[in-house]
Amino acid sequence: MTRSAKTSMAHTALLATGFISIVLLTALFMFIYWSEHQALSVDRLEYYKLYLAAFQVLVIGFGVALLGILIPAIFAEARYNFEV
Repeated sequence: MTRSAKTSMAHTALLATGFISIVLLTALFMFIYWSEHQALSVDRLEYYKLYLAAFQVLVIGFGVALLGILIPAIFAEARYNFEV
């Protein structure tokens, strides 16, 4: 596999990860907006805890996905540069 193909795969994976994260965050914010009008004021604190947990899961998942994409790409590029 050539260097440009590896870079292209890493670039595509990063774009896909970013797109999926944006879609999930948008869905979360739309759900928050919808449920704000449905929830009673007594239950709002529990919903806020749920929203915070969902946001944390999305952010941590995005970070792990980025590391899972970038670390192998960096190692592959370093190996390629070492061999050349």
